Amino acid sequence: MQKVFSILLAGILISSIIGCDKNYEESKHPIEHPIRLSAVELYENILKDITITDEIGELPPDGLEDLYVGLDKKMLTDSIVMLPLMSSQITEIAVFQVKDISNLETVKAAAEKRLDAIQNGGAFSPSQIEIANQGKVLSNQNYVVLIVDPEINRIVTNFNKLFK
Repeated sequence: MQKVFSILLAGILISSIIGCDKNYEESKHPIEHPIRLSAVELYENILKDITITDEIGELPPDGLEDLYVGLDKKMLTDSIVMLPLMSSQITEIAVFQVKDISNLETVKAAAEKRLDAIQNGGAFSPSQIEIANQGKVLSNQNYVVLIVDPEINRIVTNFNKLFK
């Protein structure tokens, strides 16, 4: 009888520990009011009512890891990177939807390295340098966004509105 009771008690303790551990993991990174947008949908939302240059185009997926050093495509659920088609343009906007929240800082670091590269060699004219130096990397929930554009303040406002 005592062995049966001990085994039953051990089973209850183990299931309690497993349940608590799961709840602990979920509470480590709580997401209030999660948004569920693809990278393209988030891109479209942050550019709502904003006209950007038509001299940018989408980076092919095979160029992503070359341009964003330290980024592994396997970390992402989705992404879109729009960058200049001509050297006279500095606009670059990238949206990364991170698959696992534990990789958020790695993806953010890759975006920050890219921003640093733009700021320290990607801009040629004084107006481009000014725009590049105002560039930002933002993150919220499982999204990381790089913004280099003359309309950066309006884009940042639109990004922040999505998460309220």
